[in-house]
Amino acid sequence: MVYGGSRVAEGSGEINAFACTEMGECNESEMLRSAQQETFLLRLLSQLPGYRQKTNAKLSVEERLCLALSWIECHWQSRVEWTTLAERYSLTLRTFQRRFKQRTGMTPQQYLIALRLRYARFLMQQDVLSLRDIAEYCHFYDASHLSNCLKQQALTSTSRVYRDSSRPTLPSRRR
Repeated sequence: MVYGGSRVAEGSGEINAFACTEMGECNESEMLRSAQQETFLLRLLSQLPGYRQKTNAKLSVEERLCLALSWIECHWQSRVEWTTLAERYSLTLRTFQRRFKQRTGMTPQQYLIALRLRYARFLMQQDVLSLRDIAEYCHFYDASHLSNCLKQQALTSTSRVYRDSSRPTLPSRRR
């Protein structure tokens, strides 16, 4: 897409591909972070007066997908009906799922779970809420579901997250 004479990356995640090329092979966490950065950039652009005028015209599939990504990031605590979300941005469910995976490297459901897990990890490290409360707040079925998702995606356990967050950090020694 072009804004003010300068080219802004679009397509099937050019920024994601660039970030992964620069960092080497990406894991899901890096892909999620990269997709969030790209979405943030598009949100900033949408605040510019000239860019806003373009949103009144017909949006490209890529732009509609970015809006859907923004919606997911703002509503990660909600129950998401993927068909309804795809329709909201004038995409078929299949196109939405396929383009979403091309852009982020994850299915929409995997992306949503990754967002929820990121916040759950943050809450666990604060060591204020119980695992059951964190699971409920982050929209997991129960503490066991949260624990299983954490093990599947992050290859770690809830006890390790709690243990690592409570471990005091020592200053590094320089020789």
